[in-house]
Amino acid sequence: MKRSPTLSAVLLCAAGLTSCILVEERTTSADPAPAIASMPGEAWTVLDATEAELGFVVRFEEIMPTQETPRAFFSVRNPHGQELGLVDELGRAWRYRPHVHDPDWISTGSISEGISAILDGGSAVRLQPIDLDTIKNRLCLHSAEQPTRQGS
Repeated sequence: MKRSPTLSAVLLCAAGLTSCILVEERTTSADPAPAIASMPGEAWTVLDATEAELGFVVRFEEIMPTQETPRAFFSVRNPHGQELGLVDELGRAWRYRPHVHDPDWISTGSISEGISAILDGGSAVRLQPIDLDTIKNRLCLHSAEQPTRQGS
């Protein structure tokens, strides 16, 4: 019996298909993370051992209806108001670097130790309470005559 070349090709192809793996790739976009509002609550001027001003700190609280206890973080800024880093409520401190997306973790300890590490203030920094309106006026975020509201 003579086989036709077409039949042989079909048999070889059919034998080869049984060992193939079909791969299908599907991509879906992930839901965006929910936006979390945070409002300033308190502020402090940071002083070194000689009472020189190193900068200031603003405490923010997250406002989420699903949380019983809001989380807080501390924004550490230089005297010009530029944010240099963050300290969370557990004392973990991160410092921002220019032109780098992710901050550097620099210490874990007390909140004041984290603030000191970000501002390079040594170990003896003192936090002096200051009201938020004073910071806003100092940074010229609004005119001194214009009334402000807490958290704006």
